[in-house]
Amino acid sequence: MVNLYRSAFKKILLVFVIVLSGNFCIAKDQLPQFANIRFAVKDSLASYFEAFNNFIEKSPVKSLEYANKIIETGQDLANDEVTAFGYTQQGIALTHTHDHAGALMSYSLALKLYEKLGMRNQTARTKNLRALVFKARSEYTEAEQNIGEALAIYKNENNQKGIAESLHYLGSIAWQKSDYNKALEYYDQALDLRKKFSDWSDVATSLKNISLVYRDLSDYEKSKEYMSMALEIYTHNADTLEIANSLNMMGSIYFQNNNFREALEYYRQSYALRSKFGNENELAKSFENIGNTYKGLNITDSAIYYYSLSLDIYKNSGYPEGVALIYNKIGGVYLATRDYQKAYDYYNKVISNSQQLEKSPAIPEAYKNIGNIYSTAGMFEKSLTAYKKALAVEQESGDQRRAAYTKDLIGSMYLNQKDFENALEYYNFSLNDKNSIGNKKDISITLNNIGNVYFEMKNFDKAEDFYKKSLAIGQELNDIWRIASQHNNIGNIALERKKTNLAIEHFILAYNLNKQIQNNFGEALCARKLGEIYMFNGDYNKALVYLNSSLEIGYSLKHNVLIKNALSNLSSCNEKMQNFKDALRLYKEYHAISDSLIVESNNQQFFELQLRNEIEKREISLADAGQELELVKEHLAAAKISIAKKNGYIRFLLISLISVIVLTSVYILRGKQDKTA
Repeated sequence: MVNLYRSAFKKILLVFVIVLSGNFCIAKDQLPQFANIRFAVKDSLASYFEAFNNFIEKSPVKSLEYANKIIETGQDLANDEVTAFGYTQQGIALTHTHDHAGALMSYSLALKLYEKLGMRNQTARTKNLRALVFKARSEYTEAEQNIGEALAIYKNENNQKGIAESLHYLGSIAWQKSDYNKALEYYDQALDLRKKFSDWSDVATSLKNISLVYRDLSDYEKSKEYMSMALEIYTHNADTLEIANSLNMMGSIYFQNNNFREALEYYRQSYALRSKFGNENELAKSFENIGNTYKGLNITDSAIYYYSLSLDIYKNSGYPEGVALIYNKIGGVYLATRDYQKAYDYYNKVISNSQQLEKSPAIPEAYKNIGNIYSTAGMFEKSLTAYKKALAVEQESGDQRRAAYTKDLIGSMYLNQKDFENALEYYNFSLNDKNSIGNKKDISITLNNIGNVYFEMKNFDKAEDFYKKSLAIGQELNDIWRIASQHNNIGNIALERKKTNLAIEHFILAYNLNKQIQNNFGEALCARKLGEIYMFNGDYNKALVYLNSSLEIGYSLKHNVLIKNALSNLSSCNEKMQNFKDALRLYKEYHAISDSLIVESNNQQFFELQLRNEIEKREISLADAGQELELVKEHLAAAKISIAKKNGYIRFLLISLISVIVLTSVYILRGKQDKTA
């Protein structure tokens, strides 16, 4: 169960990162036509602004320098409009460096000046920008409040383009909260206005974001349809940079649907275009995405190669967060290939550089990955300690959403150990956090987890209650995967209560929904359960249909447990139908794969023992290294004391010598004076 949860957790994090990168874009400002300013000054401001835009993505710290120059120019001229514009650009740059407190301060200074000048549209624009910072901090109430104020101003000013911008930002917040229907509603309203009042680039941006919402709803055909429309607009207008970005997003659609070959093709096309612009940051992202895809294809050498290309760029550009991100990803490849020593080393590199990574999510992610290694070795306590270290870092940095996920992970570890009390405690901690954040999709995950605890406790009434709450959210969000999962869970409860007709009803719903979103594993599980029920009820023909479906998927996924269970059931079903020849053949196949699974299990147990020994040896060597380091420190301290003493003696001798010389000189001088007298 923990492995399944961990896999889902990683996918959620991946989606979370993709979503944030997709909807956090800030529309570029145009340089205002400042009044009463000399042409030479206007030229300087234009050059600062151009440089700001050139560096904002690849080096936001450099952009910050040019924003500061705009502010200085405004202050030298005593021109509040120029100064306010500079503070706005400063806020954008600080947002890109993740200095959210600094960005909010800059926007507040800009707002004060714009309100003093009575510049209503600029005031609204700055409120929208400030809202994006609150959104990045998951402070959705404050974000929505700022956008609401901006929207009211734009409506009073009859600024249709501004209204569309505000609706677009409201859509991005709803999207981040996983309120997909509300997100689509806002995005559609923004799109309608942009078609009438905005330029083609704004229309294309709306189409892209609608596409990504459908992607997260697992409606991949609609997602591709909207992304293709955006791509067509960018192609028509020869916007090569946005063509590259759209191809990259198209790749993410195929990647999320586990169609790694198609994803790889789009990522490569995106890289080919990005390589023409020399934006190192974008190239690093392309290499990272290609690496992710090769990892999905289990082509580990290629995955590490492309991650290394991304790593080199981040190192050369002095971007420690990027370096840490790739270290975690390379560690993940080695973890998947069971090279735990190398995986541990890469995760430890992240933790070793924690001073350079203040408040970076890479640090707790590394702790969680180390916890995964301990978990694989069956070292429950060490795994739990690592997860709790991750949680402490997330809580200290105020990252409430990731902290909630980590509480879920800890809860799952306790559930795996049948420690139901602690599992419920951590799941409820997580649920409280998620309720305060308001992300409905996240809430539905924890409700499901609490249901799992009560199911294991055989408290089916409470389990069903939580599963139905999770189902209701899934239906509200049109989250097909979640709906299918809950119908499967409720079907399991019906089976436990011997209500087979009700179980069939829920399993068929889950089976069809999993088929719709191409969740092959979920489809196979439901098919097996339906086959078992129909076989138990004596409806052998229906049983064969579903059991053969489960077997076929098992072979396609190369999943030996699915294959084993399907073969066992098919053998029993054929025996009941008196097809003894087929029953014997299937039983032999079942026996062969069961033997291979026993060997696998024994190998796994041996491997876990080996891994524990390796971990213990490494911990001893690290402890020895720590002791050696302490001895070196002690020797250094003693040497410093000795040097300090020697320096003291030397200083004393020098002072004494100087004193003797001075006294001698005085004595001689007085003698000469006496003789003269």
